[in-house]
Amino acid sequence: MECPKCQHSLEIPKLRDFASLSTTEDSKPQAATKTANPLRPWFFVIGLGALVLCGLPGYLLLDYSHRLMKLGVEYTESVAPPFFDDRSQDELWASWYEFFETKRDLPPWQPSRIKLTYNQGVLFQYFAYGLFALAGIGAAIMFTSFVLPDLAPRPRKVAKK
Repeated sequence: MECPKCQHSLEIPKLRDFASLSTTEDSKPQAATKTANPLRPWFFVIGLGALVLCGLPGYLLLDYSHRLMKLGVEYTESVAPPFFDDRSQDELWASWYEFFETKRDLPPWQPSRIKLTYNQGVLFQYFAYGLFALAGIGAAIMFTSFVLPDLAPRPRKVAKK
């Protein structure tokens, strides 16, 4: 039989002769092997780095924010609302000064201190949630490295004669 493109003669065996043909290593067609995706290690390292560098500080910041918020709530609960109602401005200053003199610390019933402590805790909690979101993105990138497809071999261009 002649090839329609190159006009070379080819010998085509009959179907019953296929069983008697011997196979050699050279006559087998080469299987197309896929190569590993070169982006896998980069995805893994960047994802793991983001997971660790954002997850751990996020956890520590969340823990700290909860302690600040708890302290703000304790300050609020330690002050009875009538405490400010029953006293004049001079009496409040006298009690604050007396507390400071005996304990060498500012009294916990200062409204500005209560508000500042609690609000700092809330702010740090939002930052911690942001860090957790970045850590989640890092985890997604890291796990993406396991599902990246292998690259198919490039087809070789045959030079035309």
